[in-house]
Amino acid sequence: ANTPLTDFDGTATTEATFAAFSKVFMVPTVKVFDARGNEASEAIVGLLIADFYFGYLEAAIEEGTRKMRGK
Repeated sequence: ANTPLTDFDGTATTEATFAAFSKVFMVPTVKVFDARGNEASEAIVGLLIADFYFGYLEAAIEEGTRKMRGK
């Protein structure tokens, strides 16, 4: 949790600090961010249904991509 990480604005931080700032309190949690660090899709929290997990992941990435491209 103390692993070094660089934030979106170039600031040095840690995984734990970034997770707390991003309101991640459960694993696994997947969030898609734009280049400025804004959330670009709904978070995927927990494993949900394993058979559908990759579908949820793909949908979150596609939603984030659409938002970043302004579509």
